[in-house]
Amino acid sequence: MLAAVSANAYAQNLQGEWTDGTIVFYAKTDNNGAEYTFDGFLGDDQSFYIKRTAQNQYVVSRENESMMGWSVGKKGCKVEYLTLTEQSGGKAEVIACYDAQKQLCYAVQKYSGEYGDYFKNTMQTMFASMLGTQYEAFVDEYGSPKILPLKSKADNKIYLLKTDANGITLYNSEFKDMAHQPTTVFKTIKYFDNGKGWWHQTSNKVLCVAYLELFDAQQLRLMRNEIYARHGWKFQSDDLQKHFSQFSWYKPFGNNSAVKLSALEQFNVNLIKAMETKAEKRNGQRFAPSTSLTFKDVAGIYDNDDDGDRISLLDDGTATWVMVGSLNYTEYVYTIQGNDIYLKESANDKGSRHVYDAQKHTLTDSDGKVYVKND
Repeated sequence: MLAAVSANAYAQNLQGEWTDGTIVFYAKTDNNGAEYTFDGFLGDDQSFYIKRTAQNQYVVSRENESMMGWSVGKKGCKVEYLTLTEQSGGKAEVIACYDAQKQLCYAVQKYSGEYGDYFKNTMQTMFASMLGTQYEAFVDEYGSPKILPLKSKADNKIYLLKTDANGITLYNSEFKDMAHQPTTVFKTIKYFDNGKGWWHQTSNKVLCVAYLELFDAQQLRLMRNEIYARHGWKFQSDDLQKHFSQFSWYKPFGNNSAVKLSALEQFNVNLIKAMETKAEKRNGQRFAPSTSLTFKDVAGIYDNDDDGDRISLLDDGTATWVMVGSLNYTEYVYTIQGNDIYLKESANDKGSRHVYDAQKHTLTDSDGKVYVKND
């Protein structure tokens, strides 16, 4: 918890625009701050609610588990309002939600102005050391939590950024490819040490979900522990100790109890850990196909022309449902049984059934909605 920098949220005016970097919320209250509704811009399935208790604290007041795979905590779980000072001197206002184990599980940040500018400036700051100012991030209307679309200032072309263990890769792409796995490499840029590590901004700027969604669990683990490493933490894990020993700035102390993180760093550590847990869970839900149909056979983008919904099946056993023209998406894993494809949000989930037609290259859900493969 960040009690040293948190303020009782009841004393704050929380009304205004908030975001996790992907979903935009408008917070409003009709009863003098006793309860706030954070309305997601696409409706109730993206909204969450907090209320003031008799102890003048805020807690989650209603259940909502469908926010793109996120939970803001169970009913009654604690919510904190935080003001964190960034290196620029600016004050970042954050609402942090905790789960039943008192671990950070979700967070949104207040912003002003245009959301697109907030998103662009945030990503520009985080990738500045690798990309400079040649590329501009923008909001991806086709939606993917693992791919960042960029526009080149030099040629006005669109490129897709993906991260891996070695750095970042930019792929050539057309707009229609954004929700799918890009394949044509434009350039690769390896992580490099600028004297403060690979992700030095994690000690200077409040992180957001949209940025952290770009990394896998192993990268997030390194990112989280790099914050500790900058303060001289001595690691018990051999792989971490070996990794950080390659940096000349890393000077481990003998006493880890002497290591003190700033309030901003502690918040970022907690948010990275929440994202790390989510990524580990997602990776642990990969399934092998059980029939002659393989993931590669069915991989592709399937569109429903009536309402603009899109299902993107990747050849690694993961899937994304997207509402085209918005930022609304849901992540899944999928299994194949005969000609049936089941989209699952968890390993124990029965999944939603979609019948695959190999001749027509279509998916048909249980309501009869047909998604046609986009070739």
